[in-house]
Amino acid sequence: MAKMNKKNPLISKWTPMHLLSGVIMQKKGLTVGQAFAASMVFEVAENAVAPKLGIKAIEGANNMTMDVVLNMAGYYLGVKI
Repeated sequence: MAKMNKKNPLISKWTPMHLLSGVIMQKKGLTVGQAFAASMVFEVAENAVAPKLGIKAIEGANNMTMDVVLNMAGYYLGVKI
């Protein structure tokens, strides 16, 4: 069984990727709902698959939530640029 990431930071080295992916989703024409759903699905899949592959430890709820929030912030940033 994979170990939980004990540090569980709100912001990690992957934070810019989540922000950028939101911008990309907006620019590719996804709706707000589609972008939100894609972000949620990615977080669940990431936590289910990455630890089994030995890529990373399980993320905590705080980090997963922040990843989705930043993805949506990127989506709204994409509207402005």
